[in-house]
Amino acid sequence: MISLDADDAEHTDGRRFILLIINNICVNLRSSALSASHEYLYSAHPQTGDKIQLIISNLKNAIMARIQTFPKSRLKLDDKLILFSDVVKEYLPIGLELYDRNGLLIDANKAEMEIMGVVDLNEALGISLFENPNFSDKIIDDIKAGQDVHFSLEYDFDKVKTTDYFKTVKKGIDHIDGTISIIRNKQKEIIGYLVISQDYGAIQFKYENLYNQMLTIMNSLPVGIELYDNDGTISFLNDTDAAIFGISDIEGAIRKKPSIYDNPNVPDCVKNAVYSKKPISVRFPYNFKTIAQTKYYSTNKNNDDVWVECNGKPIIDPNGRIGSYTFVMEDVTEKTRAEEELKESNQKAELILNNINSGLAYITPDYVVQWENMVKCSTAFPNGAYRQGELCYKSTYNRRSPCENCVIQRAAVSHRVEQMRIFLEENRMVELFATPVFRNTGEIDGFVIRIDDITDKERMIKELKHAEESDRLKSVFLANMSHEIRTPLNAIVGFSNLLVETNDPDEKEEYTRIINNNNELLLKLISDILDLSKIESGSVKLKYEDFDLSGYFDELAVSMKQRITNPDVNLVIVNRYDKCLVCLDKNRVAQILTNYMINAIKYTVKGTIEMGYDATKSGIYFYVKDSGIGILDEKKNRVFHRFEKLDEFAQGTGLGLSICKAIAEAMGGKVGFESTYGKGSLFWASLPCETKSEVS
Repeated sequence: MISLDADDAEHTDGRRFILLIINNICVNLRSSALSASHEYLYSAHPQTGDKIQLIISNLKNAIMARIQTFPKSRLKLDDKLILFSDVVKEYLPIGLELYDRNGLLIDANKAEMEIMGVVDLNEALGISLFENPNFSDKIIDDIKAGQDVHFSLEYDFDKVKTTDYFKTVKKGIDHIDGTISIIRNKQKEIIGYLVISQDYGAIQFKYENLYNQMLTIMNSLPVGIELYDNDGTISFLNDTDAAIFGISDIEGAIRKKPSIYDNPNVPDCVKNAVYSKKPISVRFPYNFKTIAQTKYYSTNKNNDDVWVECNGKPIIDPNGRIGSYTFVMEDVTEKTRAEEELKESNQKAELILNNINSGLAYITPDYVVQWENMVKCSTAFPNGAYRQGELCYKSTYNRRSPCENCVIQRAAVSHRVEQMRIFLEENRMVELFATPVFRNTGEIDGFVIRIDDITDKERMIKELKHAEESDRLKSVFLANMSHEIRTPLNAIVGFSNLLVETNDPDEKEEYTRIINNNNELLLKLISDILDLSKIESGSVKLKYEDFDLSGYFDELAVSMKQRITNPDVNLVIVNRYDKCLVCLDKNRVAQILTNYMINAIKYTVKGTIEMGYDATKSGIYFYVKDSGIGILDEKKNRVFHRFEKLDEFAQGTGLGLSICKAIAEAMGGKVGFESTYGKGSLFWASLPCETKSEVS
């Protein structure tokens, strides 16, 4: 019976009223769950009943928590609004029917509609509780007498259809348990009826089906499962476990109730774990001859020995109490034998690997070092690098994440050997190879890392290359020198002979001019060679001095104008500064600009040549820009090489630009150019220095 603690029958606190209904529902649920009609669930599946109790408790707590959010306004006791809130409908997985004081149905929840096979609730509203064809006369009389009733009956839906009690999609008979509670006000007057029902036939079928499914799954597992009671006696084992331990009659073995404490093969650590209800994982040998001798149980494996992997864990019931104990057993005989063989093979392999000069490590895809011989075989890395059991990037570089351009990451993507070079302290260099190791499935199991200290090797290679390059350059130099010197010498000797033989004054004048030009060319060639050799060898000392670049630049411009004899070429001088104080070697500055101008004059037949400079934050930027023939793309990479003449028919030694580059680099600067074939070129030199300038 639900009794309302309110001032009158029409008004009460809505939250309090619903709470009373929930308490009554939970009490009836508990009573129903423990009813005699469901002793099967508790005998066959004792934990199922505990789960039902837990569900009921959680259900009550959830609904009560939801009720606390209701407003505390005093609500009118409407038969539907209060007595049957949306909270009850939402949370309860059991059937609820609400009848008014006259016994007429005014509401039902979704669970009840499913139990009764009702599709449209509106078609069932108004039916009388007292006319239910499945209720006995005693039940109806007890209800009318104001008594709460518990019922457990075979509910005949065909009878419901025959009597046209309500429309239902169900047929046949279901076993339904429930209670009918009388709802009274403070004056003990009946104001309604609450029916709580559950289809226990469906529940029983569900749990029985679930149990059978669980049993099928357990017997299909590739590992053995054992379950022991509190006293250590076995209560369950699956088919795989029986096969492992040679048990033909599972039920017969369980009926004998053997205790794990009496098993002669089980080590004490396992027995202690069962006794103290603690987890354990251990591997141990299992001798069946001992089982046969002690008659611990009947086994068909009298002479075989196996290795068993045992993982045990206590089972905790819904109330937090430790009850039974379960084991997962696995026959690892072949695995153990393979591990022993592998261990022996590894020892031999390690002996071999420790006698090579390379450092080796085996690293898993998650960067954990599984094995290494770095300390024994390689001095490339400090002690502690690639420490076994640690992350490779942590132990080697003290990083929190994998290295950039990690060779392991690259090998994982490419599925092939990857390599990289690493520069260490004290000018040490190592070469690192990562070789992926694949499983039979094609997945990467790990990576073999090989580290070679190639410092000495690289030094010897560099020295060898340097010697070879020096020898090549010497040969090239001598060949170029022979060609470049022979050309003006031949002209001097040849025209000198002609000068002696001729009597024509015009010819003598022409021969003399040619001889003088070749003398100048030969002198410049020798001077350039000496300059370049001194600069590159570092034997030339730069003479830095403070001077006004603006004035000096104007002087250079005058001399450059005299070099231009082609009337179709116009020289433009760009000097934006009234004064520009710098500290540079002025002669070397003049040498750079002169060589740039000579090149521009040589390759500009018509157009403009512009010479200028700018003061920047880092120093002085000189440039010479022309509208000449420009440079082909395939020749641009050879512009600053020695004896490089882009036009074999043009006059010159091919050393001017290489001298400019050597001078600029000796002064800590750099040179460069931009060129478009057919449009012209711009050559520049940037020399670092402090500047103080005044713009005009």
